Amino acid sequence: MRLEPENWVERGSYRKCVLVSVPGKGVLIQLVQVPAGKRVGEHYHTHQTEFYYILRGRAQLRIGEEVYLAERGDTYLCGAGEVHSVDNSAGSEPFELLVVKLNYKEEDSVWLG
Repeated sequence: MRLEPENWVERGSYRKCVLVSVPGKGVLIQLVQVPAGKRVGEHYHTHQTEFYYILRGRAQLRIGEEVYLAERGDTYLCGAGEVHSVDNSAGSEPFELLVVKLNYKEEDSVWLG
C-alpha cells in the first residue's frame, strides 16, 4: 500500500495530513509541513508520545530543555508532557516530518502562549 497525502489541514503556521489512523488503538501517523519563515509554538500533549522522522529541510526543534538542528534523516522522540516547538523562521525551504503518535487522543494538545 502506498500512502499519499491528500487531505491537508491548514493550522496557521503549519499544515498536516493524516496518513494512517487506527481507531481504538491510539495510533495516528501524519505528515507535517512547516513553511520557510514559520514557527510552530510551544505546546505539549498530556497523553501521547510522538516519534519524528525528518523528511525534508532543516529547522530548530526544541524538545524539553534540548534544542536540536533537525535535518533530513534525523529521528526524535517526544514524551507525554514534554514541551516542544519547531522554528523554521530562518529556513529557505519547507521543513517536513513524519509524526507517529502513540497513545493518541483527540484534543490532547496544550498550547503555551
